Amino acid sequence: MPDLIRGPYVRWSLSFIGGTGVDTSFLAQRRLTPDGPYTTLAEAVPLLGERAVFIDNTAPIGADLYYLFTGDQTGDTITVGPVVLPVQGYTWIKDPGRPWADLRFDTCPTTGPAAPCTDPNPAYVWGGLSGLGQAEDAGLFEILNSDVPADVWARRKSITGTLVFFTRTLEATDRVYDLFTAGGPLQLQLPDIYGWADAFIQPGELRWEYGSRDQRKALRRYEVPFRVVGRPLGPIQGVDCANWCEVQEAFPTFGDMSSVGQTWLELAQGDVLCPPDGPGETIQDTFTRTVPAGGWGVANTGQTWVVSEGPAAEFAVNGTVGVQSHPVAASDTFHTTTLPWVAPDTNLRVDFALTAAPAGASAYVFPVVQYADTTHMYMARVEISSIGAMSLTLRKRDGAETSLAAAYATGFTYVAGAWYTMRLARVGTTLRTKIWLRGTTEPTGWQISVTDAALSGPASVGVRSLISSTVANAPIDFHFDNLWVGP
Repeated sequence: MPDLIRGPYVRWSLSFIGGTGVDTSFLAQRRLTPDGPYTTLAEAVPLLGERAVFIDNTAPIGADLYYLFTGDQTGDTITVGPVVLPVQGYTWIKDPGRPWADLRFDTCPTTGPAAPCTDPNPAYVWGGLSGLGQAEDAGLFEILNSDVPADVWARRKSITGTLVFFTRTLEATDRVYDLFTAGGPLQLQLPDIYGWADAFIQPGELRWEYGSRDQRKALRRYEVPFRVVGRPLGPIQGVDCANWCEVQEAFPTFGDMSSVGQTWLELAQGDVLCPPDGPGETIQDTFTRTVPAGGWGVANTGQTWVVSEGPAAEFAVNGTVGVQSHPVAASDTFHTTTLPWVAPDTNLRVDFALTAAPAGASAYVFPVVQYADTTHMYMARVEISSIGAMSLTLRKRDGAETSLAAAYATGFTYVAGAWYTMRLARVGTTLRTKIWLRGTTEPTGWQISVTDAALSGPASVGVRSLISSTVANAPIDFHFDNLWVGP
């Protein structure tokens, strides 16, 4: 599965290594049915060492998506899908060429049956569509000595209308300008209740007025006329550190880019690969391979999994998930699989599920970072108690194991087979973690955040599991999927 954490985008880490030859670029295509026609997303996308990260920032929300990536030099293909971007009830206005400018609007009615704001105090509020219509494409020509004119017609024009939305902060006003300033087509994605298929629109004049008689207040009301247009072909994307979001973080201003001898034109052409001190390599694993008992093999992005704790025979990949098996409880043995990671900062995301909820005692799931050995690591630990209650802690092993903060009561009750998503991030000396039910909206804030500087240096990342020695219903298998690690 892809990484979906940067808004409503699909992000793939691709590797053509091991094919029939060497590819230096590829073609990216997408379709919405298993056997329907493909739509071209990007051509001649550059590869670095036969690897790339590709972001589809125009994918429709809530639809099945199937992808085909074809090496330009060898014809080798990578096919993936279906994946689905979760429906979250927001309105998005997106720039296919500049996704850092995309805006998400909440819908906040004061009366009526609609749901209240997801964010209790949103900066961007959706007002709706107005004045929708489709102009005719016809001409009437008078005919001499005839009561009726000649009627020449063709297919009606595409939909026109007006976007209505509000901003509530000065920063939000600036962001609206950023989105519309390029002047090109944008993508409009609306909640399902509108009955509106995702569409590309060409905005007209950006018009706004003050939302309060006291014009010192930040409230603004916008009306933007638009017309539905065809899909633009987005700019070429490069490897991970040449993609939009990473470049914005590494080079927030023009001066930051030019100071290292690069230009924005080179970025748009895909020529900026890995700028000095830019973001590091990412790791991704969707476990769509089969590895018999003995380990987890090689991740999608080429890194080799290591069984760091536990009997090797109790690790396998079954074609859809990575499995850590606990056949008996008496041994009380940690099971850990890790991948090498050298970047100073780490952002790990992974999905997990258990084949059974533990009875009689607890079971534990741990994303881990800064893993040096069995007694040196940082962990986010989810404890699933014998009654299914799930609690979250941040922990450190530096010889002895200690909890770095008070436990967070998630409010979840685990049932067998339920999938959850966890994130564990370390930036500098700050550690953060959160958990949510897979397929639901990711919490906007971190549930636990602490600082600790005890462990540093190159190490590994991975996942860990454990069942208590008094669990009464072993065997229990832990399943992992959709692992993504970045800086």
